[in-house]
Amino acid sequence: MYQRKIKTIPLPLRIPTLGVLLFGLYTCTQHLPLGLLFVAVAGVILTIHDGVQIDFSTKRIKLYWSLAGLKFGAWEALPAPDRITLVPVRHTFTVYGSRTGSSTNYQSLAFEVRLYPKDSSDHYVVSAGVFNAAKADAEFLSNHLELVYEDFTA
Repeated sequence: MYQRKIKTIPLPLRIPTLGVLLFGLYTCTQHLPLGLLFVAVAGVILTIHDGVQIDFSTKRIKLYWSLAGLKFGAWEALPAPDRITLVPVRHTFTVYGSRTGSSTNYQSLAFEVRLYPKDSSDHYVVSAGVFNAAKADAEFLSNHLELVYEDFTA
């Protein structure tokens, strides 16, 4: 079984969410129900993510989204893979100031491992993150599926 988180909330949104969590913890000392509401909202935002699971024994794939450890998604048949690629991806996030009207752009470089079904241009993103982890995932899938992965990071 292969399982990876693919997308989480970006850092510019995670920092204010931690502020909401701390505010909720402080509010719990003054007004318990309101504090618990803030803590619950922050907990939901911090634990939500998208992911993928591949069951090699039954040749199925599950693209899911998760909330507080509960995974929601359906298993489907894994098409015969044709190729695996390791590609760099640049993510840009824009945060707008409400009072000033100004905006700030945040950029991050991530690496994705993509699995392409045979005779299809569609792909599954089966890993995303830093270079070393993505490369290790590409090598693992390459060995397990007996395919050579293509490295587009150079």
